[in-house]
Amino acid sequence: MSQYYQVAVNFPKSDSVLTYKSENEFHIGDMVTVPLGRRKSQGVVLCETPAEKLEGLIESKVKAIEEQIPNSFRLSGKELGLYKWMNKYYHYSLGKLIFDCLPKVMKRPKKLEFENGDGKAIPHDLNETQKPVYTKIQAELKNGFSQHYTHGVTGSGKSLIYLKLIKEILESGKSAQFLLPEINLTPQFISMFKEYLNHKVFSYHSGVTPSEKYHIWRQLKENKEPVLVMGVRSSIFLPIEDLGLVVVDEEHDGSFKQSDRCPYNGRDVAIKKAQLSDCPVVMGSATPTMENYYQFSEEIAHRNYYELKERVNGHFPKLELFDTRDRFKEKDPAWPFLDETIKEMELKLEKGEQVLVFINKLGFSNYVQCRACGHQFKNEKCGCDNNLRFFRNKNIL
Repeated sequence: MSQYYQVAVNFPKSDSVLTYKSENEFHIGDMVTVPLGRRKSQGVVLCETPAEKLEGLIESKVKAIEEQIPNSFRLSGKELGLYKWMNKYYHYSLGKLIFDCLPKVMKRPKKLEFENGDGKAIPHDLNETQKPVYTKIQAELKNGFSQHYTHGVTGSGKSLIYLKLIKEILESGKSAQFLLPEINLTPQFISMFKEYLNHKVFSYHSGVTPSEKYHIWRQLKENKEPVLVMGVRSSIFLPIEDLGLVVVDEEHDGSFKQSDRCPYNGRDVAIKKAQLSDCPVVMGSATPTMENYYQFSEEIAHRNYYELKERVNGHFPKLELFDTRDRFKEKDPAWPFLDETIKEMELKLEKGEQVLVFINKLGFSNYVQCRACGHQFKNEKCGCDNNLRFFRNKNIL
């Protein structure tokens, strides 16, 4: 007797869930091959179709599932729940979304060796500003889903708070996920986590080969031990059993947003994943997005906001601003540098130190400005006579 299944087909149509039949039994989350028109397509079994929904269905027109995809893995209920949420939230084809996020199924994946961390003791203690933040988040680790925001200036020690929280959640027997916006930040965090954690650290980013990505997914599907999974936005789809903590560092960064295919925000998907896994999510940044700054600083229910205003070591550099108006010299070869600036640069170089010069325009200018009074020229002249001759000589006026 045939059984009927709802299958999310890899097809770029908003309603990509179709009904198929099979003499064999399939489970929710199985990846299968199905006929779609005159070609074959991939699909994921979502559920068995109830008998009451088969009324009016012409059995001869219902096509059969061909087979389960070899070497594929079964998606869990939490994974499907996340994809279904994205399907509705971003109005994107469910079947195509799933297969856009999954790694390519490999017949002979390259073997990948994973090393445990060294498990060294963390040499740094939390200071008086870090301790209250850590204590408050720590108290929520076993209380299910909650949202936390660490608004800390650069160098305030947010990473140490993350490290201690992750170390504690791993030692409790649960896994953790750490999201970064850029692949360039990965090496420094991998080095830190491998040195102080006594568990496996999985790194997932664009530099990982397709074979290695498939092997990581396979390992996480079969893994029963607590692990740390870290990576860029695409790593949020990795299957992590018994997830106990999600951390999103530099949540404001635009790299968390994907503009092609399904245009999702990895930060928002991370929050939903934490909610489905019933675990806390911790976000952090020195420059929060406007929406998060409002939502957390206004003390909206179930959101916790922590501010770190001081650096752990050292102080912020002293800044001195110079007004260059009325100080323009037509024959000055060092313009726009002032005599004070040149003197300071010479002093630093004489000490053997280095000097960085940042230029806010490179190779072009989108407006012309009077160097004497600061007026921006459009179609009119400024009221300053100092530089009219200069601009006329340059055929600007």
